[in-house]
Amino acid sequence: MKKIDISQNQELVRLRNQKRVLFQLSENKMMTIRSLSETLDLSAPTIISILDHLIKMQLVKECGQISTKVGRKPVLYSINEKYKRIIAIDLGQNNMFIGVSDLNCEFEEIIEEPLNYKENDFSLSDYLTKAIENLLKKNAVSLEDVASIVIGNVGIVDEKTGSISYAAGTAIWSSQPIKLHLKEKFSCPIIVKNDVNLSTIGERKSGNTQGFNSFAFFRFDVGVKAGIVIDNKLYEGHDGAAGEIGFASSSMYKDLSSFNNRIEEELTIKNVCATVYDEIKNNGNSTIFRYIQKNNKSINAKLLGDYYLTDTVVNKILSDYLIRLGNLIIIFVSIMNVPLVILGGDIVNFGEEFLINLQKYIDKNCFYPPQIRYSTIKEHSGLIGGASIGIDAFLSSVH
Repeated sequence: MKKIDISQNQELVRLRNQKRVLFQLSENKMMTIRSLSETLDLSAPTIISILDHLIKMQLVKECGQISTKVGRKPVLYSINEKYKRIIAIDLGQNNMFIGVSDLNCEFEEIIEEPLNYKENDFSLSDYLTKAIENLLKKNAVSLEDVASIVIGNVGIVDEKTGSISYAAGTAIWSSQPIKLHLKEKFSCPIIVKNDVNLSTIGERKSGNTQGFNSFAFFRFDVGVKAGIVIDNKLYEGHDGAAGEIGFASSSMYKDLSSFNNRIEEELTIKNVCATVYDEIKNNGNSTIFRYIQKNNKSINAKLLGDYYLTDTVVNKILSDYLIRLGNLIIIFVSIMNVPLVILGGDIVNFGEEFLINLQKYIDKNCFYPPQIRYSTIKEHSGLIGGASIGIDAFLSSVH
């Protein structure tokens, strides 16, 4: 009979319980020994032993006391947010957001940078390396203080290499294995995931999803994509391609051999803006056209929202768009049965009246209509999701 190593089993139990304590502190910010004991169903001595170890590491700290009328005041404990930093990057087609976060998912700085690339000589990994190094230097953070670098890449991502097999628009770096390249330059873990999945995690962490364990996050800026959370867990599908709804047909009767027949061509905000411009250019009475001509402006989602109720051309195009978008959500919900849909990206600029009318259409035509909400964290959801993933990965690695 094989001899059981009791000490090894005890160490595994200790590490498992320590991980549970760290995740509770990360989720709730501040907790007492008693609240940790009751939440995790662990004895107070076990909690005290774990906290003592983490305090010696300087990963956990005492952060005050709770006032009580009688007896000893309970001590509050929290993660030492400055123990490590997370670098989060959210890549777009023409720009990127890069930020440095502490272990409380609070960003010390966020920078938006254009992606100035030329097709023949652009190396995304070199570009990212310079951006990371500049950000660390500016914030006086050493490489040793970085727990992980998390990148949201456009399209379907090979998480082993960081390359993408397909992206909406023109991401010329799609074949570049950025994870492998960055691992040669940085010693910390490098994590590369689909950008919309990062945004979905960001919405769950800090967005407009309170009270919901399951929801979908939609974004329509360049491509048409969705992220899915079921019972508080991100659902990525067998090949990591769950939610890539832009590839689907815009009609059951259209040939998908033509890219123009895909949902992506009909529902991106970029294409809606182009359609509006083509229409108003041929309509001399359009109020929005007179405005952009007088003020040398281009059509964008914010302008469409401003003129949704006052310009007949804009109202007609956005009303048609609302029906197509509503139908997409209804089909999606009939399969996934999520109670909440968050709309992110530029579509939030269409305004409250558009959202109200969209909700009315879905309520009327969907068997189990979800609530429809705009994202409240907008363009930073991907960074927040990246920081959240980086924090979780680091806390899971602590011994």
